[in-house]
Amino acid sequence: MTQRQEALLAEQEKFEASQEAIKREERKLASLGAYDFKFEKAGEYVQRGKSRSINIYIYVDKQQLLNVLAHEFGHALGIKHTDKEGSIMYSYQTDQNFHLDHVTSVDVAALQALCN
Repeated sequence: MTQRQEALLAEQEKFEASQEAIKREERKLASLGAYDFKFEKAGEYVQRGKSRSINIYIYVDKQQLLNVLAHEFGHALGIKHTDKEGSIMYSYQTDQNFHLDHVTSVDVAALQALCN
């Protein structure tokens, strides 16, 4: 390995370590209920003509990624935001739905209303 490759590898390891430190701090803040943000900042469903896409901008861990994807997929199906704080389709992520591992009855009812 060349000296340049070793230097690049060392920089990459520093970068990865700092990314892990940031993720640990974000999880710590989330567990304290101090890390609330809108789903709109975490992701978005975009429809332009016949083109449709879901863009994901930020997530802390796999479960939060799944929540953001579920929320944006709900919009792709035509579901609007709900006023129930603990639901996937609530417009804000809070400590109640930050690591939600199931779809709530409010979310199911919103989908059923579209299907009827």
